[in-house]
Amino acid sequence: MVVKRTIFILVLFIFLTVLGMKNAGAQSYVLSTVSGEGIDSVTVRSRMGYRITPDSIIVSLVEVGIMNPSIYNWSFSDGTTVLNPDGSTAIAVGGFYADTAISAVIGNTLGIISVSVAEQSVPMAGTGCTGGTQTLLIQVLPRPTIYYFPPGLLQAKGACAVENYSLPLSLSGYGPWSVDYTITFNAGAPVAYNQVIGSVGNNVGTTPINSLTLDIDTTQLANGVGTYLVQITNVRDRISLKSLDSTLIQAHPADLPTVDSFMLYVYPTPVNINTIKHIKNW
Repeated sequence: MVVKRTIFILVLFIFLTVLGMKNAGAQSYVLSTVSGEGIDSVTVRSRMGYRITPDSIIVSLVEVGIMNPSIYNWSFSDGTTVLNPDGSTAIAVGGFYADTAISAVIGNTLGIISVSVAEQSVPMAGTGCTGGTQTLLIQVLPRPTIYYFPPGLLQAKGACAVENYSLPLSLSGYGPWSVDYTITFNAGAPVAYNQVIGSVGNNVGTTPINSLTLDIDTTQLANGVGTYLVQITNVRDRISLKSLDSTLIQAHPADLPTVDSFMLYVYPTPVNINTIKHIKNW
């Protein structure tokens, strides 16, 4: 009996060693260290996903049929609802969830919240053991804002021929920004465009910066003479690009930017002028 137990322990040790070597190259989940982002930073009303890597020894015991898969006590400090990774409702049994990965729709309150998780082992019989709690701090930030500068005024520019334009912007958030906009020619159908503006160095937070521009080149004004309405439809900064679920924007139309339209004119140049005629004196 002692010999069999010794052989089992030896086999298990070899198995764990091989498993550890195999897992050494497995994917790890790390936080971004981009300057200005700080701790895990997300945008209000985003749906974010979080994952914990289970205890490797318990995983190995599950694989050889000695233990059941662990369960996890996920929770958010502000009471945010725990969801499945796909956004559906997660079911907790006794306060524990079966999945190592979850998601959550972040609320409207700005500031610092946290997500915590503790793993509990599940033996074949009896009650398991709960390990220590892992906690991740989450900084909840507002969505970026964008306006033509100065805001609140009807903007217009014109020229006698098609040319490039740099439209002045007022932006808040954490650059770079991805700006969606449309150009409508002579009240026709809008054509969608996207432009990346600024850089990681443009960390302006909630204080707008007015030194950036939306650059419209001649290829976007290829219809020639007429009017071109430039309307911004959305803006995302570095934080919202990584965290904002685009499907949630439709549930919160207030998240979309409200901006003034910018009108560009290509004026007609007279080409069929007649010759000068003498006006008879009376």
